[in-house]
Amino acid sequence: MQWKGPFTVLSEIGESSYSIDVNGKSKSFHANLLKEYISRDKSNVVGTTVISMSEDEEQESCFELPALQTNQSESASDVVVNDELGVGQSHEVKRVLSKFTDVLTDVPGKTDVLKCDIKLTTDKPIKAKPYPVPLSMRDSLQEEVRKMIDMGVIEPSNSPYSSPVVLVPKPDGTKRFCVDYRKLNKVTTYEAEPMQTMTEIFSELSNDKYFSRIDLTKGYWQVEMTQSAKEKTAFVTPDGLWQFKTMPFGLTLRESGLTARPSKCEIGFTKLEFLGHTVGNGKLGPKQSTLDKIKNAPKPETKTQVRSFLGLTGYYRDYIPNYSALVAPLSDLTRKGSPNRVIWGSAQDKAFNDLKQALISPPLLRLPDVNKQFVLRTDASDVGIGAVLLQEHEENYFL
Repeated sequence: MQWKGPFTVLSEIGESSYSIDVNGKSKSFHANLLKEYISRDKSNVVGTTVISMSEDEEQESCFELPALQTNQSESASDVVVNDELGVGQSHEVKRVLSKFTDVLTDVPGKTDVLKCDIKLTTDKPIKAKPYPVPLSMRDSLQEEVRKMIDMGVIEPSNSPYSSPVVLVPKPDGTKRFCVDYRKLNKVTTYEAEPMQTMTEIFSELSNDKYFSRIDLTKGYWQVEMTQSAKEKTAFVTPDGLWQFKTMPFGLTLRESGLTARPSKCEIGFTKLEFLGHTVGNGKLGPKQSTLDKIKNAPKPETKTQVRSFLGLTGYYRDYIPNYSALVAPLSDLTRKGSPNRVIWGSAQDKAFNDLKQALISPPLLRLPDVNKQFVLRTDASDVGIGAVLLQEHEENYFL
């Protein structure tokens, strides 16, 4: 930790926070993170000095300070606000955000509203053989374990349960620490909690003008576990057995003790990516980055690769007319008894390329308005029946 500055105070935010000009960018800091800058020549320049911390320092101790978190590196000023909003709207949004400096932080909170429990269908402890960890990754694994210990996320364990760990490479070159809980999940009982489908969620957004997204800071780690559940999360590394104290990966924020990651929060947008789609202005479209993956996907050579490709494209089947007929040659490759090394012919090649082409310029779908009248058109013959649900918008009917 070191002091940096001097920086100019731009304005006062609330009772105990200030907006500071840090290298041309406005950032907000609590008064406890600031001190007056006094030059040796006693000049009258008004400035401040702020605490700067490395990412490692922030992760090591962010759970250890229950009161003021002096190791945060993000604040309300890092929230992404739509720059297309009017001056008055933008000012009002930022004014509201400034009231929640305790919630908008990259330091994980800890809720006392509930605790996570794990109930199993068997009393027999679940054990899985640990995966071998390459010597080149052991230092990274030890570092991840050390960070989670310092953060108060895990603790040493003598549990009869044990799950293996794996380090998954991330796009930025770092490693993501993961525990393989598949065996534990197979014997876990799940509560029959009702959950909306995507169609139901999107149907409620047709008349909404602005969209915002709030991303919790390491959300799963903000929920503690019951004592009986902790031992079931035990995982093994070359250095020992450990167990989670908070939920491994998985009310209002302030009263619940939860915090949101400012840089991953987006406020006041007319269009926003949500559940793999882009929603806004009463319309729904596929997420462009996913379309790029489909467009650049290589020709599959195995059944597993074909299934993976069809799973990716199938998510957007509503945008592709006659999807089932179009992908039939590819689906045939995944049938039981088909060779694992697929036999690729002209029919498969055509279906593969036609599918990509259909997704290069997909249509935008009109979201249904549940408050307006629907039109049901039906047809029938001796061999089949059909129906389509329509809704009128601007003198046109949409499916």
